[in-house]
Amino acid sequence: MEVVGIVSDTKVTVDQDAIPMLYLPLRQVTQMEGYTRPRDFGTARAASLLIRTNGSPGGLADAVRNAVWQVDSDQPVEVQTMVQLVERSLEPQEFSAFTVSAFAGVALILALVGIYGTLAYAVTSRTREIGICLAMGAQREDIFKSIVGRAVALVIVGVAIGQLASWWLTRWLEGNIYGVEQLDPAVLAGVAVAVALASLLAAYLPARRAMAVDPNIALRQE
Repeated sequence: MEVVGIVSDTKVTVDQDAIPMLYLPLRQVTQMEGYTRPRDFGTARAASLLIRTNGSPGGLADAVRNAVWQVDSDQPVEVQTMVQLVERSLEPQEFSAFTVSAFAGVALILALVGIYGTLAYAVTSRTREIGICLAMGAQREDIFKSIVGRAVALVIVGVAIGQLASWWLTRWLEGNIYGVEQLDPAVLAGVAVAVALASLLAAYLPARRAMAVDPNIALRQE
């Protein structure tokens, strides 16, 4: 065979590294001695035509089919744009990304509900303690600040741990899902804000109720 040119490594799919590629004329390959099947030399069973257009690619589909059928009327022809080809190659990665996103969304909702329930219960369980403080002269504003301040401290610690865990997890996702960056500030910030707001809301509402506690009623509780 005669070498007529050298090409660089080629990406077979967009999510894989480029690999060395050898291009052979189909007619020359079929005439090689001992050749029996297209895959004997690593070639595909079907030939592909790559057509560059200035206008809409979909408008040339019928013209391409007619040109092929003029040569062989029994030849099946499948026409697809480069965009469709890339989208098809990304279907497994898109499914993986959708699955991970769905589980992550459910986990986020469960985390927010759990945070709200835990903090609300913690504040409610301190009703007797709050009543004692009020009976001894504590200001209701101080009670409110104490409850919310404790929640803020827990939120800061929890968000910091969550950010570190997210950074570690995205390193794994980066190697398994195409297009996932190791650090996505928008996602990390959005989740941190959602968790922080849910936590503060969980502490704010019970704290407002705690400010309205009647010390006499609170002290009579078992």
